Amino acid sequence: MKPNTDERNHNLTQKRVVVSGAAGFIGSHMCNRLLADGHTVVALDNFLTGSPRNLAHLEGHTRFRFVEQDITLPFAVDGAVDGPLDGVVNMASPASPKDYLEHPIETLDVGFIGTRRMLELAPGEGRPLPDHFHLRVLMATR
Repeated sequence: MKPNTDERNHNLTQKRVVVSGAAGFIGSHMCNRLLADGHTVVALDNFLTGSPRNLAHLEGHTRFRFVEQDITLPFAVDGAVDGPLDGVVNMASPASPKDYLEHPIETLDVGFIGTRRMLELAPGEGRPLPDHFHLRVLMATR
């Protein structure tokens, strides 16, 4: 069964997405892809293991905003995007065995507390759920 035209066009509309861990290797590539697909991105990172160099090329991009933020601490993204969020992508985590050994508590905190804080940004409980919103949670550990 083919989707109707309205569904196809709706999937092509611009979305407002928050990406944590945006200054990491994978997070920065996620930002690049979302922007290339026409979406607006609010990027979060505290630079524990990420690098500003990974986002430098996006400085001044009209649909990109960076907020230096540790996602294990309380925060909000109100005002960072026009309208409600359409997606939340959590890429925040020290990404190598060396980082795990150097930052063991931070690694645990971002995996639990940070993930919870990012999920709290998703639509629901007082935040309207867009008709097109589908919650997908992918957790990967080593």
